[in-house]
Amino acid sequence: MARRRRSRRLVEKAVNILSEEVRLGGPVHYRWMYPMERFFVRLKALVKKQSSAGREFVDEEKGKSCPSTTLTLASIDKLIDQHFPDWLEQKVILGDGLGITKKVRALAAKPSRHGVRYSGYIINGFRFHTLSREAARSTQNSGVVNIAEDGVNYYGRLTDIIELTYTDYKVVLFKCDWYDVHHRAGLRNDEFGLPLVNFSKKIHTGEKLEHDPCVFSSQVEQVFYVEHPKAEGWNSVVRFKPRDTFDMGDDELPPDEAN
Repeated sequence: MARRRRSRRLVEKAVNILSEEVRLGGPVHYRWMYPMERFFVRLKALVKKQSSAGREFVDEEKGKSCPSTTLTLASIDKLIDQHFPDWLEQKVILGDGLGITKKVRALAAKPSRHGVRYSGYIINGFRFHTLSREAARSTQNSGVVNIAEDGVNYYGRLTDIIELTYTDYKVVLFKCDWYDVHHRAGLRNDEFGLPLVNFSKKIHTGEKLEHDPCVFSSQVEQVFYVEHPKAEGWNSVVRFKPRDTFDMGDDELPPDEAN
């Protein structure tokens, strides 16, 4: 009897957690867009690394301006940000359809003009709240860290959550206040070697096209900020792992054990 009551409590707890997740972020199945997000990141990397599509795009754009000019990496990044979406759309519309996947068609069609905004979101075991939502609360769920490909940790705080729809796919973006981690005015270590962040030193504010303040929701982890008692204006960074999440390593199981 005791075991039955305990099982019932566990089921009730799971139902409550799922209902809270739906209330914060909408239906769960709409938010499992990790494959689409990974595809976006991979596509952007391929373009910047001069894949066949990337070379074709850059060559065409270069021919429109000055064929004899050597483009810098900064110039290529600017071209990609400004013109690649329109170029890809025309290529897919005018193409013969061969070799064009469903994901590429969805991306080329561009997102719907109507998006959805949330003040809270649950992903990868983390519960995130925007700064405005937690303003009147004693809890903190807005701290984020994005680990770049070069290993640099970019610290920030979540200000907005935006969901975009691409045909059959949905993608969630986190808009954040990001802080300067490249200069000691924005990031330094305390006497124990732990990072300290200065909220007054912001970067990637969105004032320029290349300074996009948004990242995919799956690209960040959660951190907490604690005001440093001896350094005014500085905040200690506290990192943690989500509850009930265990690091099992990256090794794949043998075929007979995986089935």
